[in-house]
Amino acid sequence: MNRSLALKRLCWKEYRQLLPLIVMLAAIGLIMQLLFLLSDSPSEQIETHHLVLVGLPGLFAAGVGALLVGQERDTRTLFWMASLPILRKDIIYVKFLAGVVGLLAVWMISFLLYLVSYGLSNGRFVFRTEPDVWFSFLYSVFLLVVGFATAWSVRSTFVGLLALVGIAMAYTVASNVFLAPLTEDIYSTVAMILCSSFAVWFGWGAAQRALAPMAPPRLNLRAFEGSSFFDRSIVDRRRIQSPWSALVWQFAVQNRAMLIGLASLFRCH
Repeated sequence: MNRSLALKRLCWKEYRQLLPLIVMLAAIGLIMQLLFLLSDSPSEQIETHHLVLVGLPGLFAAGVGALLVGQERDTRTLFWMASLPILRKDIIYVKFLAGVVGLLAVWMISFLLYLVSYGLSNGRFVFRTEPDVWFSFLYSVFLLVVGFATAWSVRSTFVGLLALVGIAMAYTVASNVFLAPLTEDIYSTVAMILCSSFAVWFGWGAAQRALAPMAPPRLNLRAFEGSSFFDRSIVDRRRIQSPWSALVWQFAVQNRAMLIGLASLFRCH
């Protein structure tokens, strides 16, 4: 297969997957900014406009990994692409670059919405510089790479999102404990870059393992020692289990992580 043609097709597929999410976030941002214009307090307007500016990219970064990897794993299209004559690294590169380009697009849309709404509320189109916008951008990149790493590592989209939330909360708590006493922002920036780099390295290895062909099952020859061919082909005539118990067992096995989490929450409560 022509590699350039395959890359174009992959990019087009990822674009079609991301477009509805970007359009939906843009519509939500526009509606929220219009609603915030009705506020009477200028200080509340500034805070809410800034919240939308950094909130939309954060939502996109948290969900893009589950959309491009987890959803395709659930629908089995990821394994179908891995069976095609396409390099595994090309699939990984295209998905990650599509997520980065989509994140930049959402940041541009959020910036334009912020600029227009702030200009309409203040009578002039002047961008009010916020000190934490750069850190919010780095944090959205961190969520993006961690989201891809967790999506490649686990088989369940829901568990991947839970893992992303847990890692983000753990990083926030750790940064507030260890980096908050430091007065310079350079330490927080360096820590964010290092954590993002580690997430990229870990996600690359997880993606390689996820797209690798499955090893064939090994035949246990010792189990058939001393038995004839007729004995090996005898069908197990044990009593067939009830379909209801099989369905309950399948539900418990597939959702054991969610059930354990809910049980722990009720226990703590």
